[in-house]
Order: sequence, then C-alpha cells, then structure tokens
Amino acid sequence: LWKLAAEAGYGRAMGCLGRSFELGRGVEEDANEAARYYKMAADAGDPEGLCSLAVLVIAGDGVEQDHTEAVRLWKLAAEAGYGRAMGCLGRSFELGRGVEEDANEAARYYKMAADAGDPEGLCSLAVLVIAGDGVEQDHTEAVRLWKLAAEKGHAHSMCGLGRAFEFGKGVEEDASEAARYYKMAADAGDPEGLCSLGVLLSLGKGVAEDEAEAVRLWKLAAEKGDERSMRCLGRAFEFGEGVEKDASEAARYYKMAADAGDPAGQCSLAVLLSVGKGVAEDEAEAVRLWRQAAEKGYGQAMCCLGR
Repeated sequence: LWKLAAEAGYGRAMGCLGRSFELGRGVEEDANEAARYYKMAADAGDPEGLCSLAVLVIAGDGVEQDHTEAVRLWKLAAEAGYGRAMGCLGRSFELGRGVEEDANEAARYYKMAADAGDPEGLCSLAVLVIAGDGVEQDHTEAVRLWKLAAEKGHAHSMCGLGRAFEFGKGVEEDASEAARYYKMAADAGDPEGLCSLGVLLSLGKGVAEDEAEAVRLWKLAAEKGDERSMRCLGRAFEFGEGVEKDASEAARYYKMAADAGDPAGQCSLAVLLSVGKGVAEDEAEAVRLWRQAAEKGYGQAMCCLGR
C-alpha cells in the first residue's frame, strides 16, 4: 500500500517505506533503500522524510556521512514545524556537529522542540536547564520538563525524575518516588532505569532490599551495553551480593566494564589483577588500567598508583 501511495507522489508513504527498510519491517533491512525512500520523501518536502534522511546522513548509514548536510535538512524540517528535527538541531549545536558548538543555540532549538511537544526536546532542554548550560539553571523547571516528557513515555526522562527524587534536586528527596520512576524506565527497557532500580534494590533504598532482583536487572542492562551495570555485577560476584561469590565472574564483568571505558571498572579489574584474584596476577596490566582510570579523574585509581 505504501508503495502504491509513494508511486502516486505521497511523501509520507515514501517516508514510511524508508522506515520499513531502515528497521527491516515487512522487508529485508537495507540502509541504501531506506536512504533512497527518505530522499524521495525529502524531495517531496515531507518533514519527517527530511529529518530521517538527516539522521542517516549524519551517521553515514546508506549514504555518505555529511554533518553539514544533515543540519541543512533538519533546518528545512524544523521550518516546517517538525519537533524532532528541532531537537536534532539542538543536539548539533550542543555537540558542535555540522555547526560550531553553541550552548545558547542548542537551548533555543531544544526549547522550540519542547514547545512543539517533542519528548526528546523536552528531555534535552531539561538536561541543559539542570546544568545551567545556555540557559539559567533551574532544577524545578527541569523536573517539570521531565514530567511532561515522561507522560509521553520518554524513558530517559523517567530516569531524570528518578535522579531528581533520589538526590533531592528540584524536588524533596524521596527514595520511594525515585524507585517508582526508575521502575517506569526499567519497565520501558531503559538500561539506566534498570541499573538505577537495581542499585536501590541492592541497598533497600525506597524499596524492599532484594539483591537477587538487583542482579537480574543489572544483567538485563549489561546486555544492552550499560557499563555501570557491568561494574555492579562485578561487585556482586566479588562480594557475593545476590549471587554466590565467584572471583572469575567478578573479573569477567569488571573487564566488560573496563573494555567499555568505565574508570571504576578499570580500577576494580586492576585490583583483582594486582593480587591474582579470579585472574592471573599481572601487576603491569594493573598499573596500565589504573593509569587509564586516573586519566579520567578517578580518585581511587590515583590512590592505587600512589601505593
């Protein structure tokens, strides 16, 4: 049906076909075909097609990578009122991709996206607002924005609310509310939500203590590449928290975290290497890992090097 509509020049159908080929829904996944249909939609002036093509262009997926061209496409889509494109422009200015880095412009585009009701824009603006980056710092306003995005099912915003309630930023500290929002994010499959809920469960903070459930959640998050969860699993196996003690498994998870660039994981693996616990003793490799972690500002690794 989308092909018939696309042949009739319907831009939105072209965009839907692009999405089908991008995600492999109803057809074999094919980035080149996705880019071709998104370009047809973009040439027809479809804002979603413009935005989706830009996403492929900035990643070099199915097309030549070109950050500047991606920004041009997003600007066209934003001018047509497409909220997601406004958010993508905010990200470009925040990170300096295809444009010069400019926190004020980033905040401006995120606000446009937020005003258009885009959940990613709401969340990204909240992150700038809580840091006071390009806008006046306002923890209460950040919480308000995250709540709006969370109501739209935005899992990362649920995590932001969890952190706000856990640490009392913009709201009164409330561990139960923190756990509630982390659970919402975890139920949506968000790795940060899974990990953070696991941490509260392991401590019995805002929820009944359940180390075994914490381990289960960390495993789910680790499978999604969450390095903090890998490190938490390493600790669980090292000290027998929610699982039987297993130094080899501890070393395996710490190595996963270390390989992902996590400084705490690098430091913890180095400690095991320095004493030959769960791995063959290797002082030189331990020192190398401590140095990597110390270069990232990890204080414990600096202390280990000092000793």
